[in-house]
Amino acid sequence: MRIKCPFCGSRNTAKYIYGMPAYNEQMQKKLSDGEWVLGGCCISTFEVDGKQLDAMPERHCNECKKDFGKPPLLVSRKTGEVEDYRDIVTSVYFSVGGFFQGHQDVTIMRNDEGAVVKVVNFPTDVEEKEDRQITVKEWLLFLDKLYSRIYLHEWKKRYVDPGTLDGTQWKLKIKLTGGRQRNYYGSNEFPPYWTELKNIFRKYAKIE
Repeated sequence: MRIKCPFCGSRNTAKYIYGMPAYNEQMQKKLSDGEWVLGGCCISTFEVDGKQLDAMPERHCNECKKDFGKPPLLVSRKTGEVEDYRDIVTSVYFSVGGFFQGHQDVTIMRNDEGAVVKVVNFPTDVEEKEDRQITVKEWLLFLDKLYSRIYLHEWKKRYVDPGTLDGTQWKLKIKLTGGRQRNYYGSNEFPPYWTELKNIFRKYAKIE
């Protein structure tokens, strides 16, 4: 199964092949079938914490013609400093629900032992769950799922259907070091990786 495009949701996507191509029958078939696309020999890199990381996209969407799968790097417009989102996230807040069905809030906040998970249900008629501590390994895996598997850094910031009232609203707030923040919001419209996003948080809460 081909990887889904985070922009339009199509699975008609191709893998970028970089370097000097060694043409053969198999390569030609994959190129013709839209499974592969040539990316050229010039590969841009960024230095992050003393390591050279590729800055090139991994895939191309044959439907919307957009590239995706770039590494989750934040480049400062002022200084040119490059940071990996997975290194600078301090907390993640996810809320989903609506006026009639209530909503759930999940906050996962980094600490010295990994991260602490807090779940709140509104309205609630049961005793609130105690905060849950997760390990450093679990925290890093959680971030990797957000940025490497569902391409969060390439999402739009708003997904809104103006023709629908009430329904389902959701928020995703990412706090970064230095007081920075990335916010994503939706009202009755959802990103292509919506189901995958909910599955990530279902490990910690009963997300409908």
